[in-house]
Amino acid sequence: MHPLKRLLQAHRPVFVAGMLGMERYDWFRNLLDPVFRNLIPARETDMETDTLLFFFPSRQNIAWAELETGGIISLPLNGEIPSRIIANYFPVSHNLMPNGFIFIVLPSFGKSFDLNLSFMERFQGKLWLKPDSRLLWVDCFPFAQKNALETLAEFHRNLTPLDTTVGLLRSGRRYGYSDLSGEDTAIEQAKEGWASLELCNETVVIESEANRNLFKSLLYKRRSYYSPIQSHIKHDVKAKYMLFRKYFHEDYHWMVSKEVTADFVDPVFLYEEWVKESSGLIAGWNIQVRRRLLPKLNEEIAIFVRSKLDETEVYDLDTLLKTKLDKVWKKGFKHISDSLEEGDLLSDSLTEIQYMAAIKTYKAQFIEAFTHVMQVILCNAVEEIIEKHYDLWNRLA
Repeated sequence: MHPLKRLLQAHRPVFVAGMLGMERYDWFRNLLDPVFRNLIPARETDMETDTLLFFFPSRQNIAWAELETGGIISLPLNGEIPSRIIANYFPVSHNLMPNGFIFIVLPSFGKSFDLNLSFMERFQGKLWLKPDSRLLWVDCFPFAQKNALETLAEFHRNLTPLDTTVGLLRSGRRYGYSDLSGEDTAIEQAKEGWASLELCNETVVIESEANRNLFKSLLYKRRSYYSPIQSHIKHDVKAKYMLFRKYFHEDYHWMVSKEVTADFVDPVFLYEEWVKESSGLIAGWNIQVRRRLLPKLNEEIAIFVRSKLDETEVYDLDTLLKTKLDKVWKKGFKHISDSLEEGDLLSDSLTEIQYMAAIKTYKAQFIEAFTHVMQVILCNAVEEIIEKHYDLWNRLA
């Protein structure tokens, strides 16, 4: 299981359900950063309404999608995805959602009870359905309708009994043109209707504008199952760290260093490129390395780092690697330039044969310096990136 899901299991699960109507989607959409809002379904007919939506407090503004294969990818999506998305995870500012909650928005119900039991299998067992889980049933105008009451009653019969809060959601869109006292009257009548059936522990009024008031009745104490989850994560991460320390240098050689063969490096020294290049000899070769070698090498490094982290990252690794590698390569190119004798005095009129003979010494020095960058400077930097990653886990634990 991906560590992100394990971490979120330490939050108190609140299942959000309700009948057809987009008001609850709109309400949760307004909790999000604008960059993610268009990822929330806009109509009941959208296929995305069959996708689970998770909302959790976070200081990192990174959203995730869970694939049917179990993989986790970042949102918004870039290009095609390898399998179907079954859930989206959205961060919410701590100013709007207190620590310790995760809200799970279930697909809509129709005019009567239509709970898909295969869908609910995901929540039976030890994943999300906890002893102190809560159901937030969102009721919209017209409130406390017969089919909604019957559906919630059936919901309880199919799941482990949950503490239930019925949230009566004000809808500015429906009452913006009429006397607001009519909405207040409808809400008061709905409270009586829900209370008469004893289907919920409480009713709350959810204001149309997103704020923290909804969460006041849902505050909690830390649960006993937090420590076992934390211990399991710590043990899992420690095991992966030990494998990283044991095999790092051996794996780095086979997965990264071995790519640097004579055939791989030779295009850097092509006569045709030297003729076209206006920079000096060494500067021109560095440009060719950036253009011809770095894309492949950075890709191999990313694959290597991911294999060592082994799905323990809960941040945007691609962005982190790009920033780190840019700095490392800058340092590496400086080392190459400082290591070589000046080779800018070659005559522009050299033939290809003369050029290849003239660069023989420079080429050997360049390859030696580049090999040092790969085997020492870059290797140490990649090791430090992974080491700091696991050090962060140790401090969190």
